[in-house]
Amino acid sequence: MNPNDHTCTNLLRKVELALDGELTHDEEKQLFNDLEQNPWCFDVYDIEKCFKQFLTEKIERKRIDESTIKCIRERIQTEGEAIEGNR
Repeated sequence: MNPNDHTCTNLLRKVELALDGELTHDEEKQLFNDLEQNPWCFDVYDIEKCFKQFLTEKIERKRIDESTIKCIRERIQTEGEAIEGNR
């Protein structure tokens, strides 16, 4: 067995835990560090493709009503004017 296989298997488990929201902030930071140190794991498990698929399936686009859009625009304008006034 290739020693890298063991590393990638562990990283895959951690990626799955991250996707399920089961890692602490420190564990997530360590996962990203481990993935940077072992980039071949992305190729082995096609993690990037799977993650994109996960996001596509999880995220749902919804139309928001005009009143919400108007409220957001007004808030942005108000905040922008406040920032300009502080300069």
